[in-house]
Amino acid sequence: MIRLFNVYYPTRTIVLLLCEGWIVSGCFLLRRIAAGSGYYLVPDYSGGLKILALTVLDAACSYYFDLY
Repeated sequence: MIRLFNVYYPTRTIVLLLCEGWIVSGCFLLRRIAAGSGYYLVPDYSGGLKILALTVLDAACSYYFDLY
């Protein structure tokens, strides 16, 4: 169990959130590469922030709509 902000979380919950974040952000990255916007191996700063914001929004919506 992992302790974060004085609350214990099961390790599998943390792994689930990390894996989902990697999958979602990877999908957004692949979409941007497929669109041909010149976003290959080195993302620009604003593109990385957009992908991060969309990944956090996806995780928040999944949590609040009880999709887990």
